[in-house]
Amino acid sequence: MVVRARDRAAYRVNLLQSFTSTVRGLIQPRRAAAIAVVSIPMLYTQKAWSIGDESLKVGIILISASLLIGPTAWRWLGPFERQVSWLPLRLLLYTAIGIATVYGTATFGPPLFGARDTFLTARSTIPVLYGMFLVAGWGLGRDIDLELSVERERARAASLTREKEKAELLAVRSHLDPHFLFNTLNAIAEWCQQDPAVAEKALVQLADILRTVLGAIRDPAWPLSREITLCMDVCALHRIRDPERFVAILEGEIPQMDIPPMLLLPLVENAMKHGPGAGHRGPVILRVTSNSEFFAFSVQNPGAFKGRRPGGEGIAMVEKRLELTYGGSARLDIRAEGNTTVAEVRIHHGVSL
Repeated sequence: MVVRARDRAAYRVNLLQSFTSTVRGLIQPRRAAAIAVVSIPMLYTQKAWSIGDESLKVGIILISASLLIGPTAWRWLGPFERQVSWLPLRLLLYTAIGIATVYGTATFGPPLFGARDTFLTARSTIPVLYGMFLVAGWGLGRDIDLELSVERERARAASLTREKEKAELLAVRSHLDPHFLFNTLNAIAEWCQQDPAVAEKALVQLADILRTVLGAIRDPAWPLSREITLCMDVCALHRIRDPERFVAILEGEIPQMDIPPMLLLPLVENAMKHGPGAGHRGPVILRVTSNSEFFAFSVQNPGAFKGRRPGGEGIAMVEKRLELTYGGSARLDIRAEGNTTVAEVRIHHGVSL
């Protein structure tokens, strides 16, 4: 059979990878401890039942060669469970490698160190060592392969989870963008019947807001300052109809940080709809707080909180985006404070987007 140069190079690479990954697997604490439990008594017996100090060196070489070559050969020739082709030939080759390793080390090891016949290289002991070579190569090699397979599957599962979360996040955002637009256009449609001049002014301001919103669609994150500016612009848009009904107040210093675009916007929309939009008068307060542990953004609007409405989408979308983006490091809390409603988002620092 003619083996092309490219195939020979692939075999060499595969053999080198099998050897290096086998060494890394053998030095893992749980395997190294088990190997030490078996090897130390063997070396002690070798020293006690042999003549000369060189016998210990022979024992170390014999055990080391078996531990390195056996699992490497098994993994290089396998996996035997899935590859049926040439199975008898590969098993025969593994057996031959074992014979060459054990008998070769036992034959040439003692003369190399100037030792006499030792316990582990005696004719009656070599078959036992050969059987141990075959079993140890199979057991350790298979265990290392199984561990690497589990690690690959875990990495694959983690990658699929990240892709799933990314897809869900994009789906939520694709729903959020028209959600904002429809809410605003419905409000302007009502104003067209009652006050066309106000509706026209609102449309001009809406156009400016939409430029910001459409720009945000392409970005996975943007500065918190842009998000707060957008929220204040939406408040100003709603004040066009009745400037005396409420005033929007921004409190706190805005930290330099990035968040997903339009993450906080539904909270402001909700405050407009159930606060001034429902006839409640009073200030709408956008409050920003930050410390070494977390960042918090809250919206306080007039009108006491009476529980979530069935079918409401804005708050549910905020919670979904927080979950997909930050996991358990962010939360949304809605509560009543006297005759007002407070919706607060809290995000712990140190979570990358």
